[in-house]
Amino acid sequence: MSQIVVAVYEHGSLHPLEPLALRNHQKVRIQVLSEITTNKNEERLNIWIKQGLLTPASGYSSIKPVSRAKRYQLADRLGKATQKPLSEIIIEERGDRQQ
Repeated sequence: MSQIVVAVYEHGSLHPLEPLALRNHQKVRIQVLSEITTNKNEERLNIWIKQGLLTPASGYSSIKPVSRAKRYQLADRLGKATQKPLSEIIIEERGDRQQ
């Protein structure tokens, strides 16, 4: 998995500004881009993110991810909201358009 993170170089070490999903002693490849280079490549990175080739850093979006527990709770509520499976409701709403 690729991930874009912002880090600060300080006293000979890079310090990511957010936690990384890495195991201890896990090897990674790092490409260092200066702020100027980063600004020039921002458009390319956004394209790769949209294509699913890169995963943006967790601070990249103002939208907070929903926890697994909250997703299960919402799915359970949705499942109890109707007597029919959601797939059947969608098929009915599409009507003759799919035929």
